[in-house]
Amino acid sequence: MMEMNYKLYKVSPKLYRELHEMAENMGGEKVRKPQRTQGTRWLAHLGNALDAIMKNFAPLMSHLEDLIADRRSSADIQGKAKRILKIMTDFPTLKFMFFLQDILDSMSKLSQNLQKDSSSLAEASRAVDATSFQLGSLAKKPGMYLQSFLDEMGESKDQTVFRGQQLKRTEMEEEFEANRSDVVSKLQRHLTRRFESLRRDEVAAAITILNTRQWPQTTEDLESYGNAAVDFICRHFSTVLTQHKCELANVMYEWQEAKLYVSSLPTMKRHNAWMDIMLDEELKAHIPNFMHLVEILTVLPLSTAACERGFSCMKRVKCDWRSSLKVDMLSKLMFVVLNGPEVKDYNAAGALNVWWKSERARRPNYMD
Repeated sequence: MMEMNYKLYKVSPKLYRELHEMAENMGGEKVRKPQRTQGTRWLAHLGNALDAIMKNFAPLMSHLEDLIADRRSSADIQGKAKRILKIMTDFPTLKFMFFLQDILDSMSKLSQNLQKDSSSLAEASRAVDATSFQLGSLAKKPGMYLQSFLDEMGESKDQTVFRGQQLKRTEMEEEFEANRSDVVSKLQRHLTRRFESLRRDEVAAAITILNTRQWPQTTEDLESYGNAAVDFICRHFSTVLTQHKCELANVMYEWQEAKLYVSSLPTMKRHNAWMDIMLDEELKAHIPNFMHLVEILTVLPLSTAACERGFSCMKRVKCDWRSSLKVDMLSKLMFVVLNGPEVKDYNAAGALNVWWKSERARRPNYMD
């Protein structure tokens, strides 16, 4: 249905303009352009397509009714409008679409967490588990979007009007519940299968020792916690650690010292404990060898999102009009774009003065 709606307005700018006019006449917000559901980023494409229909619901329904009643419309357009209108006025279908919005919202948050440059494997594993729990709760009770729909419809089963549109009520509550449970269980199984390496991979499992939220509460349990993981990491990265002059024999002792220090901190400060130690030269000097392990574990790449952003940046910088850029200048420009300040926060006076005082040829009379 969403793809049908997209194609209806894609092929006819006239229909899209009429939809805009319909929204303006109804005094609503600016209409959102219908989106396609198929694309490289399925979450973004499907979410945008669904969001466009939900935001445009009232003007969209009115415009479809006008198309059906207008004899000047072609039989093909009228047929498409009838099919879309029939689906959109079905109460169980509309209810499922709001449920799907809750699903996509939860999955989108997971996707954003996994694409962060600062995300570690331990944080990724925790985000996957949190998403799985969130999906499980959506199978039992309505989420934010579905609850808003139910509140707007009211508790009475005789209520059949939604945003001025008459809906067709059918006794399909049991089928909806079955479909909701089926969707959630399949998504949870897919998440488990897709990210099972986070739990099976020994390196990924060892990284969890840096997650202070999972540390034991008692001193007796904390004594032996993570010792096997630290020993494995030392053996796995022994070549790299040795090259950087890390004394492997002292790592285990420093790990015990690090546990005592971090566990003595207030609960609110434990989350950023490793970053605080890295930035404090005095603290870092107490456990220099173990900090080699921390640096390795915190910079292990979680995804290729940073690489993809780099390729996109390169395409924007080295466009058709700047195809003669050399590798050195391209690297510098990309570094500025990826790591520099926002344009609104950048003060160009310093760079302009350097350019003006340089020996490179300048346009005459460019500055007074």
